[in-house]
Amino acid sequence: TGTLNFTAGSKVVTGTGTLFTSELSTDAYIKKTTDADTLFVQVLQIISDTQLLLADNYAGTTATGQTANFSSWIRVLGSGTVAVATSVVSITAGNPGTSATYIQKQGDYGPMSFIAYASISQRVANQNVILGFRDLWSGQALRAEFNFSGTVNTQAQCITQSSTAAADTQTTTFTLPGGATTAIAQKYTIDIADEKVVFLVNDTVVATHALHIPGPYDIMDLFMGSINSGGGAGGTILAVDFAQYKDYDRVNI
Repeated sequence: TGTLNFTAGSKVVTGTGTLFTSELSTDAYIKKTTDADTLFVQVLQIISDTQLLLADNYAGTTATGQTANFSSWIRVLGSGTVAVATSVVSITAGNPGTSATYIQKQGDYGPMSFIAYASISQRVANQNVILGFRDLWSGQALRAEFNFSGTVNTQAQCITQSSTAAADTQTTTFTLPGGATTAIAQKYTIDIADEKVVFLVNDTVVATHALHIPGPYDIMDLFMGSINSGGGAGGTILAVDFAQYKDYDRVNI
Protein backbone atom coordinates (compact mmCIF):
# COMPACT_ATOMS: atom_id res chain seq x y z
CA THR A 1 0.00 0.00 0.00
CA GLY A 2 1.23 3.53 -0.80
CA THR A 3 4.52 4.59 -2.39
CA LEU A 4 8.07 4.15 -1.10
CA ASN A 5 11.34 6.04 -1.22
CA PHE A 6 14.57 4.05 -1.64
CA THR A 7 18.10 5.45 -1.37
CA ALA A 8 21.06 3.60 -2.84
CA GLY A 9 23.55 2.68 -0.13
CA SER A 10 21.11 3.43 2.70
CA LYS A 11 19.22 1.14 5.09
CA VAL A 12 16.36 3.61 5.59
CA VAL A 13 13.15 3.29 3.53
CA THR A 14 10.33 5.79 3.95
CA GLY A 15 6.79 5.71 2.62
CA THR A 16 3.76 7.81 1.84
CA GLY A 17 0.40 6.24 2.65
CA THR A 18 2.15 3.00 3.57
CA LEU A 19 1.12 0.44 6.20
CA PHE A 20 4.43 -1.11 7.17
CA THR A 21 3.34 -2.18 10.67
CA SER A 22 0.45 -4.30 9.37
CA GLU A 23 1.72 -5.39 5.93
CA LEU A 24 5.34 -6.28 6.66
CA SER A 25 7.27 -8.32 9.21
CA THR A 26 10.94 -8.39 10.11
CA ASP A 27 11.52 -11.64 8.21
CA ALA A 28 10.21 -10.18 4.93
CA TYR A 29 12.28 -9.14 1.93
CA ILE A 30 11.51 -5.97 -0.02
CA LYS A 31 12.58 -4.22 -3.24
CA LYS A 32 11.37 -1.66 -5.76
CA THR A 33 9.00 -3.25 -8.27
CA THR A 34 11.26 -2.19 -11.14
CA ASP A 35 14.41 -3.72 -9.61
CA ALA A 36 15.66 -7.26 -10.22
CA ASP A 37 14.86 -10.09 -7.82
CA THR A 38 18.53 -10.17 -6.83
CA LEU A 39 18.01 -6.82 -5.06
CA PHE A 40 15.51 -8.08 -2.48
CA VAL A 41 16.81 -7.12 0.98
CA GLN A 42 15.54 -8.21 4.38
CA VAL A 43 13.60 -5.88 6.66
CA LEU A 44 15.46 -5.48 9.95
CA GLN A 45 13.11 -3.16 11.87
CA ILE A 46 9.69 -1.62 11.28
CA ILE A 47 9.82 1.77 12.94
CA SER A 48 6.35 3.02 11.95
CA ASP A 49 3.79 2.76 9.16
CA THR A 50 5.96 5.08 7.07
CA GLN A 51 9.52 4.16 8.03
CA LEU A 52 11.53 0.94 8.14
CA LEU A 53 15.15 -0.12 8.43
CA LEU A 54 16.79 -2.68 6.14
CA ALA A 55 19.28 -5.31 7.28
CA ASP A 56 21.73 -4.19 4.57
CA ASN A 57 22.23 -1.09 2.48
CA TYR A 58 19.92 -0.96 -0.52
CA ALA A 59 21.85 -2.01 -3.63
CA GLY A 60 19.30 -0.67 -6.13
CA THR A 61 19.03 2.86 -7.45
CA THR A 62 17.74 5.90 -5.59
CA ALA A 63 14.12 6.69 -6.41
CA THR A 64 11.06 8.23 -4.74
CA GLY A 65 7.34 7.55 -5.09
CA GLN A 66 7.92 3.91 -6.01
CA THR A 67 5.72 0.84 -5.82
CA ALA A 68 7.39 -2.10 -4.08
CA ASN A 69 7.19 -5.85 -3.80
CA PHE A 70 7.74 -7.88 -0.66
CA SER A 71 8.14 -11.60 -0.15
CA SER A 72 8.88 -14.15 2.56
CA TRP A 73 11.46 -15.73 0.24
CA ILE A 74 14.26 -14.59 -2.04
CA ARG A 75 13.65 -15.83 -5.60
CA VAL A 76 16.57 -16.90 -7.82
CA LEU A 77 15.25 -17.73 -11.28
CA GLY A 78 18.27 -19.06 -13.14
CA SER A 79 16.80 -20.25 -16.43
CA GLY A 80 13.66 -21.71 -14.84
CA THR A 81 10.49 -20.17 -13.45
CA VAL A 82 8.78 -19.61 -10.12
CA ALA A 83 5.01 -19.17 -10.10
CA VAL A 84 2.30 -19.11 -7.43
CA ALA A 85 -1.27 -20.26 -8.05
CA THR A 86 -4.02 -21.77 -5.87
CA SER A 87 -1.75 -21.67 -2.79
CA VAL A 88 1.03 -23.71 -4.45
CA VAL A 89 4.44 -22.41 -5.50
CA SER A 90 5.75 -24.19 -8.60
CA ILE A 91 9.51 -24.09 -9.18
CA THR A 92 10.34 -25.30 -12.69
CA ALA A 93 13.82 -26.51 -13.61
CA GLY A 94 15.66 -24.59 -16.31
CA ASN A 95 17.75 -25.67 -19.28
CA PRO A 96 20.64 -28.15 -19.00
CA GLY A 97 23.92 -26.83 -17.68
CA THR A 98 22.56 -23.43 -16.69
CA SER A 99 22.10 -21.81 -13.30
CA ALA A 100 19.76 -23.21 -10.66
CA THR A 101 16.22 -22.02 -9.95
CA TYR A 102 15.23 -21.84 -6.29
CA ILE A 103 13.74 -19.83 -3.46
CA GLN A 104 15.67 -19.05 -0.29
CA LYS A 105 14.81 -17.85 3.19
CA GLN A 106 17.13 -16.80 5.99
CA GLY A 107 17.51 -19.50 8.61
CA ASP A 108 19.45 -19.82 11.85
CA TYR A 109 21.33 -22.54 13.73
CA GLY A 110 20.09 -25.61 15.53
CA PRO A 111 17.95 -26.70 17.15
CA MET A 112 15.50 -25.97 14.33
CA SER A 113 13.24 -27.80 11.91
CA PHE A 114 11.88 -27.50 8.40
CA ILE A 115 8.68 -29.06 7.08
CA ALA A 116 7.53 -28.99 3.46
CA TYR A 117 4.56 -30.61 1.73
CA ALA A 118 5.83 -31.09 -1.80
CA SER A 119 5.73 -33.12 -5.00
CA ILE A 120 8.06 -33.52 -8.00
CA SER A 121 6.45 -33.90 -11.41
CA GLN A 122 9.13 -36.14 -12.91
CA ARG A 123 12.49 -37.65 -12.05
CA VAL A 124 15.06 -37.11 -14.78
CA ALA A 125 18.74 -38.08 -14.80
CA ASN A 126 21.08 -35.22 -13.83
CA GLN A 127 18.24 -33.07 -12.49
CA ASN A 128 18.47 -32.54 -8.74
CA VAL A 129 15.69 -31.17 -6.55
CA ILE A 130 16.64 -29.87 -3.10
CA LEU A 131 14.53 -29.32 0.03
CA GLY A 132 16.28 -28.26 3.21
CA PHE A 133 19.15 -26.34 4.76
CA ARG A 134 22.44 -25.13 3.27
CA ASP A 135 24.88 -22.36 4.07
CA LEU A 136 25.16 -21.61 0.32
CA TRP A 137 23.33 -22.94 -2.71
CA SER A 138 26.56 -23.84 -4.50
CA GLY A 139 29.98 -24.48 -2.99
CA GLN A 140 28.29 -25.24 0.30
CA ALA A 141 30.18 -26.42 3.37
CA LEU A 142 27.06 -27.19 5.42
CA ARG A 143 23.95 -29.18 4.54
CA ALA A 144 20.96 -30.96 6.04
CA GLU A 145 18.64 -31.68 3.14
CA PHE A 146 16.46 -34.00 1.12
CA ASN A 147 18.03 -34.47 -2.30
CA PHE A 148 16.00 -35.96 -5.15
CA SER A 149 18.38 -37.22 -7.82
CA GLY A 150 18.11 -40.11 -10.24
CA THR A 151 15.06 -41.43 -12.06
CA VAL A 152 13.41 -43.62 -9.39
CA ASN A 153 10.42 -41.78 -7.93
CA THR A 154 10.16 -44.09 -4.91
CA GLN A 155 13.60 -43.11 -3.59
CA ALA A 156 15.46 -40.02 -2.36
CA GLN A 157 18.56 -39.14 -0.39
CA CYS A 158 19.16 -37.56 3.01
CA ILE A 159 22.42 -35.60 3.01
CA THR A 160 24.29 -33.88 5.82
CA GLN A 161 27.63 -32.10 5.54
CA SER A 162 29.95 -30.46 8.08
CA SER A 163 32.72 -29.02 5.86
CA THR A 164 33.86 -28.75 2.26
CA ALA A 165 35.91 -31.94 2.60
CA ALA A 166 34.39 -34.87 0.72
CA ALA A 167 34.90 -37.11 3.76
CA ASP A 168 32.66 -34.86 5.86
CA THR A 169 29.47 -35.71 3.98
CA GLN A 170 26.99 -38.40 5.00
CA THR A 171 24.37 -39.68 2.54
CA THR A 172 21.51 -42.10 3.14
CA THR A 173 19.43 -43.38 0.23
CA PHE A 174 15.96 -44.45 1.34
CA THR A 175 12.69 -45.75 -0.08
CA LEU A 176 9.62 -43.64 0.67
CA PRO A 177 7.46 -45.38 3.32
CA GLY A 178 4.06 -46.89 2.56
CA GLY A 179 4.66 -47.28 -1.17
CA ALA A 180 4.61 -43.50 -1.70
CA THR A 181 6.18 -41.76 -4.70
CA THR A 182 7.68 -38.32 -5.09
CA ALA A 183 5.16 -37.54 -7.87
CA ILE A 184 2.47 -37.20 -5.18
CA ALA A 185 2.82 -34.57 -2.45
CA GLN A 186 4.42 -35.89 0.73
CA LYS A 187 5.35 -34.27 4.02
CA TYR A 188 9.13 -33.93 4.38
CA THR A 189 10.59 -32.98 7.78
CA ILE A 190 14.16 -32.19 8.87
CA ASP A 191 14.82 -31.84 12.60
CA ILE A 192 18.25 -30.48 13.57
CA ALA A 193 19.47 -30.92 17.15
CA ASP A 194 22.90 -30.34 18.68
CA GLU A 195 23.96 -33.94 18.25
CA LYS A 196 21.93 -35.33 15.34
CA VAL A 197 19.78 -34.61 12.30
CA VAL A 198 16.58 -36.60 11.87
CA PHE A 199 14.77 -36.93 8.52
CA LEU A 200 11.09 -37.91 8.32
CA VAL A 201 8.63 -38.55 5.50
CA ASN A 202 4.98 -38.42 6.50
CA ASP A 203 6.15 -38.49 10.15
CA THR A 204 8.09 -41.74 9.62
CA VAL A 205 11.83 -41.56 10.35
CA VAL A 206 13.80 -42.46 7.21
CA ALA A 207 17.30 -41.50 8.39
CA THR A 208 19.20 -40.26 11.43
CA HIS A 209 22.66 -38.73 10.99
CA ALA A 210 24.96 -38.12 13.94
CA LEU A 211 28.43 -38.16 12.37
CA HIS A 212 28.89 -35.50 9.67
CA ILE A 213 26.36 -32.84 10.63
CA PRO A 214 26.40 -29.03 10.97
CA GLY A 215 27.72 -27.75 14.29
CA PRO A 216 25.62 -26.19 17.09
CA TYR A 217 26.24 -22.61 15.89
CA ASP A 218 26.55 -23.17 12.14
CA ILE A 219 24.06 -20.86 10.41
CA MET A 220 22.18 -22.16 7.38
CA ASP A 221 19.38 -20.86 5.16
CA LEU A 222 16.35 -22.68 3.79
CA PHE A 223 16.34 -23.66 0.12
CA MET A 224 13.73 -25.17 -2.18
CA GLY A 225 14.59 -25.58 -5.84
CA SER A 226 16.33 -27.52 -8.57
CA ILE A 227 19.30 -27.59 -10.90
CA ASN A 228 19.53 -29.25 -14.29
CA SER A 229 23.13 -30.30 -14.82
CA GLY A 230 22.48 -31.94 -18.17
CA GLY A 231 19.38 -34.11 -17.94
CA GLY A 232 17.61 -33.00 -21.09
CA ALA A 233 15.19 -30.12 -21.45
CA GLY A 234 13.88 -28.42 -18.35
CA GLY A 235 10.33 -28.86 -17.15
CA THR A 236 10.60 -30.77 -13.88
CA ILE A 237 8.29 -29.00 -11.43
CA LEU A 238 8.78 -28.88 -7.68
CA ALA A 239 5.32 -27.98 -6.33
CA VAL A 240 5.18 -26.89 -2.68
CA ASP A 241 1.86 -26.44 -0.89
CA PHE A 242 3.38 -25.25 2.39
CA ALA A 243 6.79 -24.82 3.97
CA GLN A 244 7.11 -24.38 7.71
CA TYR A 245 10.24 -23.28 9.55
CA LYS A 246 10.65 -23.56 13.33
CA ASP A 247 13.55 -22.05 15.25
CA TYR A 248 13.99 -23.14 18.85
CA ASP A 249 15.89 -21.01 21.34
CA ARG A 250 17.74 -23.22 23.76
CA VAL A 251 19.67 -22.21 26.86
CA ASN A 252 22.58 -24.47 27.79
CA ILE A 253 23.52 -24.01 31.45
